[in-house]
Amino acid sequence: MRRLAMVAVVLLICVGAADAAEVRLVVTGGKVDAVNVPLSAAIAVPEDLKAAVPDGLRVAMKSADGSAVAGQITVCPCCGTKVCWIAPKVPAGRKQTWTATLRKGSPASGGFGFKDTKGKHLDLLLGGRRVTRYMYARDTSTAAAAHATYKVYTHVFDEDGTAPITKGPGGRYTHHRGIFLGYSRLGYDGGKRSDWWHMKNVTQEHQKFLALKAGPVLGASAMEIHWLDGAGKPVVVEQRRQIVYRQPAPAIMLFEFRSTLTAARSDVDLNGDPEHAGFQYRPANEVNTKATRYLFPTDRITAGNVKREVDLPWAAECYELGGKKYTVQHMNHLSNPKGTKYSAYRDYGRFGTFAKAKIAKGESLTLRHRIWVAAGEQLDRDAMQARAAAFVDPPKVEAQ
Repeated sequence: MRRLAMVAVVLLICVGAADAAEVRLVVTGGKVDAVNVPLSAAIAVPEDLKAAVPDGLRVAMKSADGSAVAGQITVCPCCGTKVCWIAPKVPAGRKQTWTATLRKGSPASGGFGFKDTKGKHLDLLLGGRRVTRYMYARDTSTAAAAHATYKVYTHVFDEDGTAPITKGPGGRYTHHRGIFLGYSRLGYDGGKRSDWWHMKNVTQEHQKFLALKAGPVLGASAMEIHWLDGAGKPVVVEQRRQIVYRQPAPAIMLFEFRSTLTAARSDVDLNGDPEHAGFQYRPANEVNTKATRYLFPTDRITAGNVKREVDLPWAAECYELGGKKYTVQHMNHLSNPKGTKYSAYRDYGRFGTFAKAKIAKGESLTLRHRIWVAAGEQLDRDAMQARAAAFVDPPKVEAQ
């Protein structure tokens, strides 16, 4: 699995007892203050503790000013062993010293965990509360079942974990489903075009889980998805990684989406338009269409003119569902294809990014986004600017 959000470096380990070690880290803030920001760094684990990696190590993080938070050990082929944590605040341009204490023992209860209903959906839970549900069923037993399962997507649950606040099949625009990715005019095979948005005679089908990692700080899943043509042959092979970071209330989650699309058999043209292509968030069908509001990086940009803008770092909305309000910030990483446009003005709340891109046969394109979801109306432009800046230009982590 690919590295987490932050710059990682190999660190020096200060070894104490045989069953414990301390890692000292210096964090340097970016251009703006970062709040509740995910941090990570590669570490060299002492020999006495290597056998406990990753699930047999408990990590406690403490800053020089006394802030204490949980840490988590993760392992990936490209980055090795890493320590991850959420820093409550990293002031712009300033340095913080953190100490990670590693001890043998299972992480404390109350963190993230997965519950798989095999062949149907994968729930991510935090302390037993549902946070997301990855919908990956494919059922062709009836026409209705095939329609309900022709694409993969992710639901977001409310602050109590009792019900989705995102949309499934049916309702207004049945193809709009939770957090999803698609293109209405995807070109392939030297001139063919098919619709992986409305899913006309094509499907997105989950193939397998590549990795699942969960702990006190984050829950990460990686999966392989095939974009199949009408004959059931793959046109695009997608490796999707979803990371949910722990956040304090009223936030429900900070969701990171990384999709690597590989042209499986021919050159691929990712095409469509901002209303019918790209990486999108769709509130539940019962949304109060009279209450939806949008916010953008400046007052100059409104829902009426946002289509003229390109490469915005974020857009946000507040929508009402069952008498409750929810705020969603959709963040666009600036490594994504240039010319990215936001569609962010529909009263039913479907919004997200779209950019045209071409992928040569056998080559890949990676799309990166974050989505922050919170209970209540939280349309704070300064906070959203800082959150987006920490995504694109995160604080740096290095050895002391």
